[in-house]
Amino acid sequence: GGARPGSKTEKKPERSGISISDLLGKIDPISVNYSDEFQKSNSGIAGSDTGRIYKDVTYKYRYGFGGNDYLPTERFEGSINQPFSNRLSRSLRLSSGLKLTRSIQLRLDYKQNMSTGRKYQFKTTSGDYYDEIIHIIAFEDTLELLPYDSSLTRNYLPLGPTGKEGFTAPNYSLNWRINPGQYKWLKGKLDFIKSITLQHQMSSSESVRYRFNEENGRYFIGEESSTYTLSFSPLIKADLTFAGNLRTGIGYNKTIKTDNQGDVTINFSNASVTKTYQDNMTLNVSYSYNKGITIPVPFLKKIDVINMQNEITFSLQGKYGMDKKIVKSSGKTDFGDPKNFRVNWEVEPQLSYRFSKNIDGKFFFKYGQRIDKTQILDDEYKKDDYKDFGVTVTIRIRG
Repeated sequence: GGARPGSKTEKKPERSGISISDLLGKIDPISVNYSDEFQKSNSGIAGSDTGRIYKDVTYKYRYGFGGNDYLPTERFEGSINQPFSNRLSRSLRLSSGLKLTRSIQLRLDYKQNMSTGRKYQFKTTSGDYYDEIIHIIAFEDTLELLPYDSSLTRNYLPLGPTGKEGFTAPNYSLNWRINPGQYKWLKGKLDFIKSITLQHQMSSSESVRYRFNEENGRYFIGEESSTYTLSFSPLIKADLTFAGNLRTGIGYNKTIKTDNQGDVTINFSNASVTKTYQDNMTLNVSYSYNKGITIPVPFLKKIDVINMQNEITFSLQGKYGMDKKIVKSSGKTDFGDPKNFRVNWEVEPQLSYRFSKNIDGKFFFKYGQRIDKTQILDDEYKKDDYKDFGVTVTIRIRG
């Protein structure tokens, strides 16, 4: 039964790649939330025989299963003091995630909300239900719900000067935690770094408000305003922890917001567009020392030395920000010069200390500058310098 002398035993080939079960294991649970709400308000019905009106309203209408044709319109008798109103609201949210590796995780989130409503107008001289707006658009079609006061909000990646050239996209965040010791090709090369954390996050949105329009006897639904936002918070952020209680972090955030007043798709020249750009950068470096202090006591027999807890932290913070706004006014086709263009930066070194459990405080110095690039003084941009210095001491006394 054994192998013949001199013969070689063939090895079965090893499986490679990722199976379907392994791939599904990398996907986080998918969460789906959907809501649908339809509100009807008929608080203005009075009439000379209120009890009969209430009695004649069918249960099908009361619980939302019937339209306005189930109302006893012959009992109104011209005594409606408030208009009817309907509002339809719908929301959808999807969220999940994907574990690309043991240390890289991707999160996805999508949201969409819609709300539309209208108020019905009445003429009851004939004793019949009459909706003036719908009667003009679609005669006797009283069950159709046309947007009268409507809005839509969803996750949307805006592109182009007005944001309209984009596409629907979910928000996402990406986190990557790196321990140099866990990678063979990094062992012995980055031993002075304990950990590295990288972050990236993108969120975007579209918010559109509609209105009912009339032009030359023609009725249509058009955009009243729209807002598009694209935010990277952060675009990139890196936190590094070094051996010896040294930490450093750097981050960069970027936001672009577009506000459109009017229907920029149908009538771009007569609409106004405002674009706002915001950039922010931060830098943090800190070093902690907590070995304590030993103080000799030469005049006491029972106590030779006093050991005091001593924690000192040196830190340096730096910030940079840019805020810029450009406007395309109604009646024009191009954006004008920046209406707002400001740059600011500041640095703040700081020393924090703690002696024992009852004494702590800090020293800090701050210096910064604000630059307004829309104003020029003496052939230079307008600048405003600011400084700040402070010392705080806290002593806790216990009786």
